[in-house]
Amino acid sequence: AYTLGPSGFYRMCLDNPTECRRVTQTRILSVDEVREINTSVNTSIRPKIESPGSDDWRVEPTSGDCEDYAITKRRLLIARGIGSANARIAVGKLKSGDHAVLLVTLRGQTYVLDNLTDAIWSAEQSTMKITSIQSINNPRMWLRPK
Repeated sequence: AYTLGPSGFYRMCLDNPTECRRVTQTRILSVDEVREINTSVNTSIRPKIESPGSDDWRVEPTSGDCEDYAITKRRLLIARGIGSANARIAVGKLKSGDHAVLLVTLRGQTYVLDNLTDAIWSAEQSTMKITSIQSINNPRMWLRPK
């Protein structure tokens, strides 16, 4: 079932429409390539908590919060050849509150790329309760998980 995505996502799409378009996969990435991008982004962005009520999504910032990490990882993976259907942002709940991650599908296996760890977890191992995720067919559309 369709649902609304995060408000900051839609504002980002207005400012950066190329970040929200469907992209066809041009090559299959290795888990090592995905791990390298995850670690690189995790170390290149300084953690910064947004002000209450703020939801500003920024690509490749020097400091930012979870969605900034996720959208930056998505951009870099797409630049390497992964399609938008295989690099989708998911938002949900952790014990500590709302959180965003990037879900990457490689050869039928879905992995979670999280700014809280350099480890890449299978989706089944994640402790986050996903409340919405980008659609495979249209990155501007968001779905409730089954």
